[in-house]
Amino acid sequence: MEARNPNRKRHRGFAHCLSTALTIGRRKREYPDTMPSSDPKQAMKPSDRRRRRYARYRGDFRLSVSHLGDEYQKVEGHCRDLSAAGIGILLAADLNGGEVVSLRFLLPGAAVVWDVRAVVRHRRGYQYGFEFLSLTEDQRAALENCLQSLKPAD
Repeated sequence: MEARNPNRKRHRGFAHCLSTALTIGRRKREYPDTMPSSDPKQAMKPSDRRRRRYARYRGDFRLSVSHLGDEYQKVEGHCRDLSAAGIGILLAADLNGGEVVSLRFLLPGAAVVWDVRAVVRHRRGYQYGFEFLSLTEDQRAALENCLQSLKPAD
């Protein structure tokens, strides 16, 4: 049998260790009298919070949305607003954010039917916000011309 070292403290058990740990946790912490603070910031104006990258314009035309989910779906919708980057559509369908769809529509005053790909970026009830994914340079130019003839939406 090993000889006991007289300089070694005897273990007092789990209960004592727990009691010591709890006591240490209850000790008063020292905090400085003053805390460094950042400069006060002005509150944002409501118009600053909702600033959009692209202005929206009122749209009022029908379109079809094709979607390949569990099965192929083609749903008719109504354009509510339009921008250089996307379109707001009233649509009786169940689409999730991030889903890619095909849009088919005729811009007001245009002679050519558009077929474009878009992704769902926003949904509130039956109101969807889509971002265009595949506009050609000619389509972008035609869209800019069309937007100039529409009234601002917000």
